[in-house]
Amino acid sequence: MNKKLRFSMLSVLMMLCGSMFADETVIWQENWDSSAAGTKVEEVTNANATYTGDNGGYVKLYENSSDKTNLELLIPKSSRNVSFSAEITLNGATSMKLTFDINKNVNLTSTTSGAKLTKVSNTEYDITVPSGTNKLILTFAMGSDSNARLDNIKMVASDGGGGQEDNNFTGQTVENIAAFNALAADTEARLTLTNAVVLYVNEYNNTKEIFVRDASGAALDIYEMGINATAGQVLNGSLVGKRSVRNGFIYAMVKGGTYTDGFNVTMTNGSEPEALDLGIDEVAGYYCDYVVVKNAEITSDKKKAVVDGDELLLYDRFKLSLVNDLKADGTKYDFYGLMYDGGATYGAELVVTKVTLAGGGDIVDDPATPVANVEALLGLESPSTNLELTLTDAQVLIVDNNYIYVRENGKAICFYQVNAVKEVVKKNSILNGKINVDYEVYKLLPEVKTNKNTTADNLTVTDGDDAVPTETTLANVAAGNNVCDLVTLKATLVKEVKTSDGGNTSTTYYLQDGDTKIVVVNNGMGLDKIEEGTEITVVGIANTNNNAHQIKLFKKVEDTTGISNLNVENAGNGQLFNVAGQRVSGSYKGIVIANGKKFVVK
Repeated sequence: MNKKLRFSMLSVLMMLCGSMFADETVIWQENWDSSAAGTKVEEVTNANATYTGDNGGYVKLYENSSDKTNLELLIPKSSRNVSFSAEITLNGATSMKLTFDINKNVNLTSTTSGAKLTKVSNTEYDITVPSGTNKLILTFAMGSDSNARLDNIKMVASDGGGGQEDNNFTGQTVENIAAFNALAADTEARLTLTNAVVLYVNEYNNTKEIFVRDASGAALDIYEMGINATAGQVLNGSLVGKRSVRNGFIYAMVKGGTYTDGFNVTMTNGSEPEALDLGIDEVAGYYCDYVVVKNAEITSDKKKAVVDGDELLLYDRFKLSLVNDLKADGTKYDFYGLMYDGGATYGAELVVTKVTLAGGGDIVDDPATPVANVEALLGLESPSTNLELTLTDAQVLIVDNNYIYVRENGKAICFYQVNAVKEVVKKNSILNGKINVDYEVYKLLPEVKTNKNTTADNLTVTDGDDAVPTETTLANVAAGNNVCDLVTLKATLVKEVKTSDGGNTSTTYYLQDGDTKIVVVNNGMGLDKIEEGTEITVVGIANTNNNAHQIKLFKKVEDTTGISNLNVENAGNGQLFNVAGQRVSGSYKGIVIANGKKFVVK
């Protein structure tokens, strides 16, 4: 079922019952009683919408007075993969909050340009749109196990802030960011924000970080607290958070439980945030702040900026890939970003958010280097940047978190953290087309990486049949001949059990064939149930770890001995040997060889 609803939100100022949102202009707000069963509506028609219900779900859309427009949405468990689309007239609103009544996974997507959807929880979404946007198209999608009703919808004008003031918090209050940053780690406090400027907003993997600076001269990262600010806006109000140092940034982090969403912040539009113009010898200590290092060259490995012999590490923490294509030929650049504490190992680092030519000139990209196929890519120097890779009937072998293994014409490669590809493919997908990427062999693993020009716009993705594993040998895998490929082979299982000082045990699994021995990652595929010394058939990805080749299993293991539960008395009167050819006594447990035949002794 895929129906479209169109409705207009009336420009009505309504205040929340219960928690008050400070200085907000609420364009439209409605709550529904989620306990009410409601009545299925086969068809509703008025000036705003037409809907015909099926599969047991219903939508009610009607005007019950001159100042309200109601939308009810219920998807019962009997429906299968139900989807509704809604086109919303915003009437000046720039943010929206949708809440569903039970803890089921309700997925929202939007085709409106510039719209940002933040999934706060399984039942709550925050949505922001660029100023001036009049229409928002949303798609509600729920799986077969869902039974959820849209419980609350709220639309807020651009001068609104958000959050709930937590009057139950009895801890200390600090007056500015500098005082908050001086607190001991994990201290909870109410932070007063006075004309705090939003320096940068990072949204990645469903997390949101807002970097702010106030008149105290200090900055911090407000991490996942539900504040929908944009760079350049000015924040006033307060928030209850926990002072933490995490991943090299100072954070104000929301505390779970009682004080969740403990903030009362208003936002007003301001000018573009100003970057502090600092020398490399000055940046240490300005953590979380927005700075610019001017007239700097980049080193050939693209890892450092250099000014008059002083060096500053560059860190692509936000995966923007802004430095990969810069030229290490004496060209001078201005590097903008957020200061990061790399600790004793790295020291001060700059998380790069923008690069210009020295003095502010735009950087003109060189044309991408065409690469005909995966085999040609594997023949390039590592690292190579700004490549236009052509894929022809390339098959996705496995999607393993951030690793996507792809085979084309017998040659395989790993797409690492290429989110543009991850969002459109699945196991066995067939890829055709072109994609702009970088390439690097990292600890023996040939990796395709994202850059600032990487999109999936020029890729065609279709479903494919199950990938067929490449038959190979352990020696080939150990030599790197099958790296990134889905392979199958036979070898003997070897287990190495270690006991820590605390008495905990861990098992490392190996495959052995003659003198060749490599690690095999169980991945829940049954190695723990098979006796050591058994010859097994495995199916998995030939990958690497710590500069060594290994296999990670992706199919349940097959025991190829065909022998089980035989008594040693059946082994005959000859001498006994294990699978390594060593002579053993009659008390030996496991696979033994006697008179040229294999037996299992238990």
